[in-house]
Amino acid sequence: MAIFMTSYTIQDDAGARQTMNVPIPQGSLTLADVADYMSDLMVLADEVTEGQFVKAGFYTAVTLPGGLDAPLNDSAVQKGGLFTFNANGTIYRHGIRIPAMAEAKITGGQIDVTDTDVAAFINAITVGLTPNASLVAPSDPYENDLTTLSEARLSFRK
Repeated sequence: MAIFMTSYTIQDDAGARQTMNVPIPQGSLTLADVADYMSDLMVLADEVTEGQFVKAGFYTAVTLPGGLDAPLNDSAVQKGGLFTFNANGTIYRHGIRIPAMAEAKITGGQIDVTDTDVAAFINAITVGLTPNASLVAPSDPYENDLTTLSEARLSFRK
């Protein structure tokens, strides 16, 4: 069964944040139904928290395309590729990390940005893709366009 995973970020007076996740079975619900539910739930939850809601959103699962690779022997999600992009209109950067980065794409702790596959990924982030005649281009969390790659390196995380 597909679900919408709703997520709410609550901040305390010290600025610390925690997330509350509430899964909702998708059924025949529309995105508008879920958004309305989330608004109503926040009003109710606001009465039982001493913190402040600072962010809310949701995602849903999609069907994976056929032909995706199985994990290779000795692959490890802890070893990833961290791609850092410049964000338009700000001095800050935004990172996107790919877990289990392909060893063949790494040279001396850096991701080989001249590799055809790596370059295609970078282009999909900085320029976007047009899957159904509509341009889809990622941004940072503040909706600043990701313009250019700043750095691509090996990264280890738990």
